[in-house]
Amino acid sequence: MQKFNRQDVLNALEKCGVKKGDTILVHAALFALGIPNEPIYDLNAYYLKILQEIVGESGTIVIPAFSYSYCKGETFDVLNSMSTVSALANYCIKNKIGYRTPDPNFSHLIITNKPLNQDFSNVSFDTKRSIYSYLVEHNATYVMLGPHIYVTLFMVEDQRINAEHRFMKAFNGQTKCQDRVFSSTQYYFCRYNCDNTKTNEPLLEKIIVSDIDSGFIMAQDLGKSRILAVNFKDLLDRYRQRLLKDPWELLLGPKMTREQFEEKIPDNYQCEIHRQYYRAIDLKTALEV
Repeated sequence: MQKFNRQDVLNALEKCGVKKGDTILVHAALFALGIPNEPIYDLNAYYLKILQEIVGESGTIVIPAFSYSYCKGETFDVLNSMSTVSALANYCIKNKIGYRTPDPNFSHLIITNKPLNQDFSNVSFDTKRSIYSYLVEHNATYVMLGPHIYVTLFMVEDQRINAEHRFMKAFNGQTKCQDRVFSSTQYYFCRYNCDNTKTNEPLLEKIIVSDIDSGFIMAQDLGKSRILAVNFKDLLDRYRQRLLKDPWELLLGPKMTREQFEEKIPDNYQCEIHRQYYRAIDLKTALEV
């Protein structure tokens, strides 16, 4: 299919199992799909409206809004720091839509009509009181508007098993919300930056194709690309099982020990974690919720 319209997008999402009341984690490569065959003023507004329609008033949309602010030595402005990974998130930030988690590096937007009774850890990929636990507790579906599975939250599982190709690092900086500015520390399970630890993309794509063929991942062609959907917890559980068998399976390798990493890249280090918890911010009112 090349030409498509709003109804085609809705049909594809429905065939992937997305329905009213769902919580969906949305990653998007909108230009990979092509331009819909109907008048459009703003492509991001177009897709956001469709996503809101498919999950309905009782549903929730979660969108990555990573700014990497502390990683870059910048102040994280909850209301205004743009995402470097999602134009869809930036549309929401500019138009004050939804709630933003206060992670200075890996924030997410939560668009919901439900009470947001959740606080969030200052460990970017924590398993409890985190965006991960929020998605699991709400039985979220991962939705990719585009060709490839890409889930930064896979790092939850790397962190859970203390994968030796990563190390915990503290990032210090300032967070701003209107006139309020405060200092904080955010912890991120960094990758040792060398070729060995890069993802084996061809192998990962083969696994994704196999998971689509088996029906584990739902897929529907749309425009020049496709829509993918899979239960979020099931996806991460499957990744964890692979890690437990071989933590290096999806990396280029060859395998190195943490001691070898530290010798080769001596500036890295492990650090003690001091957890703190923060509420999400309503982008419209700038209030914690």
